[in-house]
Amino acid sequence: MSANRNEGFVLQKFGNAKESFVLKELEKPLCGDYDVVIASEAFGLNFADVMARQGLYGDAPPLPCVLGYECVGSIVQVGSKVTAVKMGDRVTAFSRFGSYARMVKTTEQAVVKIPEQWDVVTALACATQGCTAWFAAYETFPIRKGDVAVVMAAAGGVGSLLVQLLKHRGARVIGVVGAPSKIDYVKALGADDVVIREAGKLGELIVAANKNKKIDIAFDNIGGKTFKELFKIIAPGGRIAGYGAADRLLLKGWWGKYKLGFGFGFYNPVQLLIPSKTMAGINMLRIADRQPSLLQECLLQVTQAVDSGAVKVPDGKVFNYTQLSEAHEYLESGRSVGKIAVTW
Repeated sequence: MSANRNEGFVLQKFGNAKESFVLKELEKPLCGDYDVVIASEAFGLNFADVMARQGLYGDAPPLPCVLGYECVGSIVQVGSKVTAVKMGDRVTAFSRFGSYARMVKTTEQAVVKIPEQWDVVTALACATQGCTAWFAAYETFPIRKGDVAVVMAAAGGVGSLLVQLLKHRGARVIGVVGAPSKIDYVKALGADDVVIREAGKLGELIVAANKNKKIDIAFDNIGGKTFKELFKIIAPGGRIAGYGAADRLLLKGWWGKYKLGFGFGFYNPVQLLIPSKTMAGINMLRIADRQPSLLQECLLQVTQAVDSGAVKVPDGKVFNYTQLSEAHEYLESGRSVGKIAVTW
């Protein structure tokens, strides 16, 4: 492709992956004073992309649009006031959509230089998922040595990093997975126990794994009834953070939306005050909008942790751009582990 051209995948309608995206020529992005443009080697998939494709993600731009929160590649344009990186640097980058393209524009506060030898899975895992995991483990709650922390979807992109970061903080970690095939994988990450998710019995299974005691912390990306089950088994002084609502995919239409909300339950301050429990929500898109310097700090910290070997990025799966629909289907299937990358 000519250096003066750009192309990307445009989400033109909601629905299945094979019919929703069209590869089109796009305008070449131009830098603002504090922006950079990246010639992308690959972009990453996140569960929010699947929800956006199905019309279930409220933060997504209106159709037609280009999805994507992250890419890895080399900087080919820099704004006049950019100081953090320079032309030619290989970077991993967080974007506010637009990463499903060969050329991606973002702010300098959302990029960090990476080693040339890093593979695309390692680089991409440090962006959206890495920042979410770091923020969850280091910014959301105080964590004391010996705290028992539950990580839902512990084999996923965020979960696999969060398990390791929580172990570094001294927590005892119980990972939750959807299939027996993922148990050894999560234990290899450092989880002390692994529970197979079972609707209606999740709380009982976790408490049993914790020697019939309630837990201190829970990190949930499933939402709905799962969140409510976890809230019930939080001990006094405990905390729960939600960073997703994957169950929304199983609940279609307007009734599904309300059913998900009812599944979460309804809370008032008394329900938190008397048992001394804490709730938090994590949305890195909103944090990036409001506090870009905090996003930059998370990105720097997680890339340094990976570069030093303190945190290992598990093997993911790489698809070619001609296989975008297969990549989406794989992520949506629940079979995936680690980071999913799509190369150009």
